[in-house]
Amino acid sequence: MNQSVPRLFAAFMCALCISASNMASADNTDLHIIDKQRVVEVLGSAMSNIVGESIEEFTLFSVKDDALVPVPFQFNEYDIEGYVYFKSSKIDVDGFISVLDDNDKLLFMLSDAGPQKTARHRSDGEIVEEITVQLSTGEERFVYLVKGSRLEPDTQYVRYSTELGQVETDQYSLRVDPDNALNWIKFDWDNFTGKDQGDPLDTMKIRIHAGVVTPLTKLSIGNRQMVAEPLEERPGPIRATTQYKITAIVLGIPFLTMNLQIHRSAYTITYDVRVEMPETRRRLLHNPTLSLSLDGNALYGATYRTALGPKAHAKVDGKVSAFEEQLVERGLNNEHNWIWLTSGKNFDIVAILDVPKDQHLPLGFFLKDDPEVVDKPERYVGQLPNIGYLIKDLPKKGFFFININLHFSDGIEGMDPNQYVDLMNTGVPYTVSQL
Repeated sequence: MNQSVPRLFAAFMCALCISASNMASADNTDLHIIDKQRVVEVLGSAMSNIVGESIEEFTLFSVKDDALVPVPFQFNEYDIEGYVYFKSSKIDVDGFISVLDDNDKLLFMLSDAGPQKTARHRSDGEIVEEITVQLSTGEERFVYLVKGSRLEPDTQYVRYSTELGQVETDQYSLRVDPDNALNWIKFDWDNFTGKDQGDPLDTMKIRIHAGVVTPLTKLSIGNRQMVAEPLEERPGPIRATTQYKITAIVLGIPFLTMNLQIHRSAYTITYDVRVEMPETRRRLLHNPTLSLSLDGNALYGATYRTALGPKAHAKVDGKVSAFEEQLVERGLNNEHNWIWLTSGKNFDIVAILDVPKDQHLPLGFFLKDDPEVVDKPERYVGQLPNIGYLIKDLPKKGFFFININLHFSDGIEGMDPNQYVDLMNTGVPYTVSQL
């Protein structure tokens, strides 16, 4: 009987903490959408007093409803090239597996940070770090890294299954072909109030166009020719990542291979691509271009802007206007490449392309606005709009890197897109104090 009392007490405390954590989610309803979207990434080197320790020893807490409770978090480990570590990638881990190293990262949602704890806030375990983060308003909030806690959070901000090809968050769901994550089957955003409620997007499209051997012999590679092999997945409550190997097959020949990592979080999907094309095969291609775009589902009346365009909005109406032709002509570049589309019906997308500073890609703006053009694969006839990025030429040899971030929301709440993109690109400011 005496042995059961501590167990019952621990169970009660766990339930109490989880309840407080769930109740506290309402405390962040006043946050700007960008602060609800952002994931904090704390480098292992900033937590120097616990570098070298097992990551399984730690739990993250914050003050919610005047109690110190566990909140969702994860540690990501990386390879020596800076990508999430997977054994199947055959790239060495940076440091040691399951141990906190300098280049590992602690991930948590900015919205889960709370007020600074006081002496009355007791913890289950030893508090080893106080992490201070900054909202877009400049306001400071806090989380606490605790060692040896018996409590765990029960919230999963993202749920993903490679076997089903299904990702779900409280904001969106996306189902893809389990054998090829580049082939979207259905994207859902429940709050969208357009023609097909909850269904604002048709699909994602990838196209390579080139001449083969001579400029006159045309080649077109699309989603269907990209053979995808899911290799390994790393689930997590903050960000779920899957490693793929994708091969573009042309006439039975693997023209290029891609190491693809797809990262999925509460409001964002990121495609992190390393592309390799052997020099001998690259020589066979004349003027190759690569487009990556999203096809909207009859988003009539939606408006959009680009990083190099004016502040005036272009409008989706089934035809390309002179103003839209100017946007295509202005294009995009490696430093200024965001695209913002607002449906006006509780669904926005901000796309941001991240290109390594030591790499130059000749970028363009890809646009189709036509109700009749068929461009398979697609569920709905028409390109309304089909909008995204155009890489006007591929490197002559070796690797090149593409990182595309798709941020979804009901709207960016009056924030200028330039400010939104700057905040997303710079990351959440933080400081770490040892306790």
